[in-house]
Amino acid sequence: MVTEFCSGVELFETIQKKIRFSEYEAAQIIRQVLQAISYCHSLGVVHRDLKPENLIYDEENDNALKIIDFGTSVEYDKKKVQLKQMHGTSYYIAPEVLKQNYDERCDVWSIGVLMYILLSGCPPFDGETDDEIIQAIKVGKYSMDGGIWPHISDEGKALVK
Repeated sequence: MVTEFCSGVELFETIQKKIRFSEYEAAQIIRQVLQAISYCHSLGVVHRDLKPENLIYDEENDNALKIIDFGTSVEYDKKKVQLKQMHGTSYYIAPEVLKQNYDERCDVWSIGVLMYILLSGCPPFDGETDDEIIQAIKVGKYSMDGGIWPHISDEGKALVK
């Protein structure tokens, strides 16, 4: 297998340095990720582990974001079968994946979590351990009160929701 070489850094490193992004900056990142994942879904591919560590800047291509690490991805036919295998990283895993009955929309959930982190600097579902994070995801309660959220537009909040 031959893969493209990207000389840039992971989005994760950028998040660690910057902590929080403006709505405009977050929109530019999320737009690229949504375009790429839409293309994957149009080909019948679900990534299943979208997270900042799997998004890398391509310095030789205007710092375009590229999705990497398709190790847990799978081809699917949504007319035939729901996906059942549990894959993903605790902060970004969709509740449907935890129930082991999901489809390509699990990637959209992960993108929503990424957007929340870009805007606020912290994950919407948190805990000391993976089990605590997963339990918080199952409960499904997150906050857009306090912190930066009063300064985020209603449209930005609606998109995260």
